[in-house]
Amino acid sequence: MNRSKGNGTKSRKGKKRYSVSGTSSKTTTPEKRYKRKIGSMRNRVKVVSRFRPQIDREIDEGGKLCVTFGKNKRTVVVDDGRGKETPFSFDRVFPCDATQKELFEYIGRPAVKDILNGFNATIFAYGQTSAGKTYTMMNIPKNKHQKKKDTKDKRGIGPRIISHLFEIIDELKTDTITYSLKLSFYEIYMERIIDLLSPTSQNKKHNVSQGTTQTMGVPTVNNHNSDELQVKEDMTNGGFYVHGLTEVFCDDAKDVMKYIHTGNQNKKTSATTMNKDSSRSHTILSLTLTKYNMTNATNTISKLNVVDLAGSEKVTHAFGTQLKEAKAINQSLATLGKVIFYLTQKKKVAHIPYRESKLTKLLQESLGGNARTTLLINCSPSSLNCEEIFSTLRFGTSAKFIKVKPIMRVQTDVESLKRALKASELQLLSLKEKNRILLEDYNDRMEQRLSPIASTEIQTGKIKKLVHLNHVLLKELQHRDAIIRDLEEDLGDCNADLDAAYIRESNQRALNLKTISSIKQERDHYKESYEQAQLFFSNGKFSVEQNKTLQILKTTRKLKQEHTQLINQMKSMKQEMNQYFEQLQLREPPKKQDDSEIRGELFKIMEDHRETLPHDVVRKLSQLVYGHPKTVTSLNSTTDSISSVNTIEDDLESSRVLRCGHSELRVCECEEGDFEWKYRWLVLTSKGQLEVYKSIKALASQSMSIAKVGAIDDKLLSLDDDCVFRFNSISERDAWLEDIKKCI
Repeated sequence: MNRSKGNGTKSRKGKKRYSVSGTSSKTTTPEKRYKRKIGSMRNRVKVVSRFRPQIDREIDEGGKLCVTFGKNKRTVVVDDGRGKETPFSFDRVFPCDATQKELFEYIGRPAVKDILNGFNATIFAYGQTSAGKTYTMMNIPKNKHQKKKDTKDKRGIGPRIISHLFEIIDELKTDTITYSLKLSFYEIYMERIIDLLSPTSQNKKHNVSQGTTQTMGVPTVNNHNSDELQVKEDMTNGGFYVHGLTEVFCDDAKDVMKYIHTGNQNKKTSATTMNKDSSRSHTILSLTLTKYNMTNATNTISKLNVVDLAGSEKVTHAFGTQLKEAKAINQSLATLGKVIFYLTQKKKVAHIPYRESKLTKLLQESLGGNARTTLLINCSPSSLNCEEIFSTLRFGTSAKFIKVKPIMRVQTDVESLKRALKASELQLLSLKEKNRILLEDYNDRMEQRLSPIASTEIQTGKIKKLVHLNHVLLKELQHRDAIIRDLEEDLGDCNADLDAAYIRESNQRALNLKTISSIKQERDHYKESYEQAQLFFSNGKFSVEQNKTLQILKTTRKLKQEHTQLINQMKSMKQEMNQYFEQLQLREPPKKQDDSEIRGELFKIMEDHRETLPHDVVRKLSQLVYGHPKTVTSLNSTTDSISSVNTIEDDLESSRVLRCGHSELRVCECEEGDFEWKYRWLVLTSKGQLEVYKSIKALASQSMSIAKVGAIDDKLLSLDDDCVFRFNSISERDAWLEDIKKCI
């Protein structure tokens, strides 16, 4: 919190800011307090809740809505049927009427942005069976007779992410930046990992029921040992991966959708008491995006995991294979809950049981490692599932306190960097040699100029001054050497732009000439047709061919109009090219660094010894202190002509500077009254004008009225109510005030 003192406030960095009221203008809103309480979304797991509408079975059994949603879209209140209401809060709560597009905008679009920026991302859905997890995550509409718009609206988050990702990639890729996308799709069924993209016979579309698999109408016994893959630890990058998993490269969204459709057909499903098409396994769609940057020889690798967890369910009515599947599903979800419990403890836990389940092994990076993770909890709103609703919402409440640390994974081409470093070192050596030669030449000239003066004792003081001036000029020379290097680089860029513009102009001119020639040929052809039509008109008889000729005449008029438009476009392009060439010639050099201290010191030397110093030295000092006048010259012209120097000297004599120096101007930044002090360069002339520049190098100035000048407490000098200057000391302020009053 900021502390008030006097008529200003101090921020945490210690800088004093002035305001009208003398108090801080910052206010804390309920939304800011909420964000501060739950932490930053980027450094923790984001939890989102979605409630589906009631299904026909729940309505027929007498189920009623037992949830109410808050207006802030972050809270939901659950009624347990006994008069007790329990609130739950998440990052976002989607009610029963929420659309698939709304979920994608809040969950899917940020995930696409993260992987394009080089971060790993994970989205996984959790909830009881028949809560709508698969529909939300991986739904692909199957009804071919449905309207295309309705089909798009029902797509899941996964298909929408694929379409949006390829749209962004097409916009971002250039000649030096390319992208590649690699896809894998697998499931965890009864603690066995099965590749859903593998073309084996066990991966055909089937329904799991009573230990058999339905394939082509013939029931066969499940045998998953041949499809089982192993989970191994990645010793280089950390985490776990599936060894031997099928990975395919995809060029567009259609390829990805084809593989997703194949995987959905191969995944394990069966009919249960809750759902006629219930998922019996955890499915994971993994997308690996690689960005190749040829400019700096780096590869940025990021991964997106879309996880559809199998639903938790009661095992009271299950038997046979369904009983074994339910036990395996509940066991893996229990292990996931245990891992989340350890991750949310305030004290650091020595061991987190990731290895107790293959699901938690593969989600290790997503839960507590290098990924930005979003947990989507799906619930039923019916009072028949009240117990499962409480269990699911408590799971989401505990998961939102998991902290993650996402980092970018960048691979560098070492050989390319070595070549670039060697080239930079050679360029640096050549620049140092040029600078050394210029310094030696300058020292020789200064020694020749100072040799006749050193013979007399009277001019000893002048020699010391000139030696000091030599040191200052050396600094200026080094500074200008750096500016010359920058200008050479800018000149190279301008030449490259100019060559590209000439090439574009020649290509466009050739294209225009080709188009004009084709139009002329067509015009001649239609002119002949027009003459024939006139003959037909004179005879007064019209046949079918004559009617075609009339249509050709109309087409000829249109072509003439298009020919006129094309000529106008060529004229406008020539004007744009001329403007572009003028901008290249008028391009200003980059701004120099602030050399106000050097200029101030040169100003004191010039004022103290104006009468004793030689005339050419005074002229050179004037150029360094006040700068050269802004002139527009061609690239081959020079700026050292004698006439330009005489013009500068005449201007200085006509408007002599009484005082100049740095000061701070108080500037109002916002309507609440906060002020900020900004550095300005002040110049007081003999004509009584006070000019204010943004910096000592600035050309444009603002004239200030000095009629109401007056001193204020501390180091402040006021010209009027809105213009207040602050100096380094009271004595400096008093000196400025005295000179200004003399001018008045």
